[in-house]
Amino acid sequence: MSTLPKQATEHVKRLIRSDWDALDLAEIEKSPLISDDAGAETVALTVARKARTTDERLIFNLDTLTHVSRLDLEPFLLEKITWRGEAWHVGSFLLPRELRCGAGFLPMQGWDPSIGQDRATWKKKMSESIPLQPLKETSFGLSVLALPGATPSPHTDEVDPTYLLQGSVEEISFTSTTFDIPMKVAVYTPPRPAEDIAFISDGQICLNDVSLLPALESAQTDGTIPPTTCVFFAPAAAKDRSRVLGDPDKLAGFLRTEVLEILRDRSIAHTAESTTIVGASLGGFAAANIVLDAPDLVKNAIVQSAALWWPDREFETLAKYRETQDFDLGITIFHEVGSLEPYLLHENREFAQILQERQITHLSREYCGGHDYVCWRAGIIDGLAWIAANRSPA
Repeated sequence: MSTLPKQATEHVKRLIRSDWDALDLAEIEKSPLISDDAGAETVALTVARKARTTDERLIFNLDTLTHVSRLDLEPFLLEKITWRGEAWHVGSFLLPRELRCGAGFLPMQGWDPSIGQDRATWKKKMSESIPLQPLKETSFGLSVLALPGATPSPHTDEVDPTYLLQGSVEEISFTSTTFDIPMKVAVYTPPRPAEDIAFISDGQICLNDVSLLPALESAQTDGTIPPTTCVFFAPAAAKDRSRVLGDPDKLAGFLRTEVLEILRDRSIAHTAESTTIVGASLGGFAAANIVLDAPDLVKNAIVQSAALWWPDREFETLAKYRETQDFDLGITIFHEVGSLEPYLLHENREFAQILQERQITHLSREYCGGHDYVCWRAGIIDGLAWIAANRSPA
């Protein structure tokens, strides 16, 4: 079992301030206070939330950063003060200026410094997260925090939670003949005719938990990306995720037969040149393998924070890319990884180097963030736009 890396507090510094009485905490609760020096590498972020109970304590939850520091959460614990006669949770933190992440609060009844010691207890606590800005769109119970130096992502950083989709979504549940397990597929048809197709893994999460479709429609409306039919796929049971994404050969067969049949039945034409496979973490592993091994199915891939160690830490995917002689396949890869990733950064940097050495058409980048759907959602938009501009013609 992997051990936790060194805690991430080198990226998170709690600041001590004595001027709380001079601040409007009610306004900061609605919108965190950002003190930014454009010439600096960090910004000061001040957060506040009115206490709900006498014993309540809050941990500031910065996705990935708080998680990898769960053995010592004291640096993320908010101070509890009295402001205008009422109890408030407050905190100021020095953070990387380019950071984008999900952000919120983890409530506790009393401060329990051991809350992160047990993985199951911590996982349950994470599911209770309160968004940093509850009136705005959330992702897994967290708000989007994009600090001033973060790469602009207008389609994902300000998603309207009341937005009504213009396109249509058809959800299909069936038992896969390829995997012999129940699968869920959702086909999104955009409001304008589309030639492009995106196969998106972890489909139920992307469809229901991270508001990808409003961002996609926004990007299609202003021409950032072309109209794209999206096929969201996932096993019906979360326990089967590795069975699906961890076997790229079988997954390619599932897409080639069962998913393409769904598209044909709806008169949606498929070409490999106009199709992109999208995946993060284990989904990134699957995407990296399928675009290389099945270029007749998909010639484009968005590979995010890929778990290239799968399945046995032999890094066979890296070896396959390094050793394959024929790269006259016309494949195009958008690849990214978070610079604050606790486990996967090194292998993804190696992947980027191999793509460069083998002269595969690609863009590899590092964003200031972690293993975080808030970051990956922005990357999907950027990736689809980059692929549309750089892929091989049909």
